[in-house]
Amino acid sequence: MNAVEMNRRLIECARNVEEAQTNLEAQTIAYAESERRYRQAKALAYLKAPGKTVAEKEATAEIEHGIGDLRFARDVAEGRKNAALEAVRSRRAILSAEQTLTKLVTVEAEFTRTGPAG
Repeated sequence: MNAVEMNRRLIECARNVEEAQTNLEAQTIAYAESERRYRQAKALAYLKAPGKTVAEKEATAEIEHGIGDLRFARDVAEGRKNAALEAVRSRRAILSAEQTLTKLVTVEAEFTRTGPAG
């Protein structure tokens, strides 16, 4: 692998990390918005729900006010956020490996050119 190819691969890996981080930010915002909608709807449904105990109110709020769908949307958004985070971590690891390989090739080329130091 030549220097141009190594640089191209490093730049590609860096772009992949940047794209993954941008996606992670978007997914984190989407999760926060889903969580907010869920909590607001749950609070309103809880206030409107009949029942004497917390369990009775929560059960009614879930069934009659569609809170379950909002909770599902929130959970999906959380899953997407977590997947995006793993994508960032994976791409960072790939970038690190590419950097290590590039350094190895550089050191090997230097050794070949000058011989052992010292």
